[in-house]
Amino acid sequence: MGGLLIVVSIVLPTLLWSDLSNKFVWLAVFSTLAFGAIGFSDDYLKVVHKQNLGLNGRSKLLLQTLVAFVIAVALILLQARGLYSTHLMVPFFQANPPGPGGERAGRQSAPVAIAFLPFIIFVIFVLVGSTNAVNLTDGLDGLAIGCTLIAAGALAVLTYLSGNAVSPTI
Repeated sequence: MGGLLIVVSIVLPTLLWSDLSNKFVWLAVFSTLAFGAIGFSDDYLKVVHKQNLGLNGRSKLLLQTLVAFVIAVALILLQARGLYSTHLMVPFFQANPPGPGGERAGRQSAPVAIAFLPFIIFVIFVLVGSTNAVNLTDGLDGLAIGCTLIAAGALAVLTYLSGNAVSPTI
C-alpha cells in the first residue's frame, strides 16, 4: 500500500501548485488516480478480504486497458479542438509525420475514426506497459519508490526551470 503514499504525494502538490485551467493537468490527475485506484483495489483485496492474489491478472489488465482507452479518447477530443497533436514525430520523417486523421479529424467520418485506431493502440500499449513495468519493479522488494524518487527529482528540476518566470542560466 505504499502506492497510496506515492499517489497522494503526486496529486496533492499538482492540485496545489499547477495551473488547474490546463486540461492536461486534469488528464494527468485522472490517470494517476485511476491507475492508483486499480492498485489500491488489488491491495485492498489482498489485505482486507484475505485473497492472496488480489485482482487476477486478466481483471487488472482489462481495467488498465479501459483507463488507457479513456485517456486516448480524451487526447483525440483535445486534438479535434486543436489543443493537442496526435502526430507521432519520428526522426527522419519530419516533413510528413505519421498520424491519424490530420486536419480532417473533426468530421468524424468512418475512415477518419478508424485512422485513430493506431493512436489508441499506441496509447494503450504505452500506458499499460509503463504501469506494469512499475508494478514489476515494485514487486522486487518495493524498488519502485527509488525509481520514483529519481524520476520525480529530475522532473521537478525540469519543471522548475521551464516554468520559472526568471529562468536561471545553465
